[in-house]
Amino acid sequence: MIESKSVIIDAPTKRGCLVLGNLLKRDREALNWSQDEVVLQIFATVRVRGEDGQLCPYRVTRATISDLERGRNLEPKTTLLEAIAAVGYVMHPSGRAFTGQELRAITQERLDPLTGTRIESFDNLSHSSKLSVEWAEAATSAA
Repeated sequence: MIESKSVIIDAPTKRGCLVLGNLLKRDREALNWSQDEVVLQIFATVRVRGEDGQLCPYRVTRATISDLERGRNLEPKTTLLEAIAAVGYVMHPSGRAFTGQELRAITQERLDPLTGTRIESFDNLSHSSKLSVEWAEAATSAA
């Protein structure tokens, strides 16, 4: 008989996806990039290995980037977050780019994007981060 174990998997939350979207848009706009520029940067930078072993450019659409920035993609693929991290435009407070794993942790409400520290939930955020969450939620509900 197989012994069962409990496993906890942190899923992305709506609020976490809103915060990530706000961060992606803020850092993209700081570079004066359009969403199309993000798509081009991912296409030029990221390669994926196909089933046949061949490397090919990772393809993403502007609509996918738009949905991600608006918090509408509630299950962002790990590959997409890794591709965004590889481009290196979403900046960690320390001055380096966020990793794909850190971007995922933001969607799960496990990383404060303004301090770069691990947290238990967005309810434990710094004051400025709480304002960022509230702004993201308000902007999305107004749209």
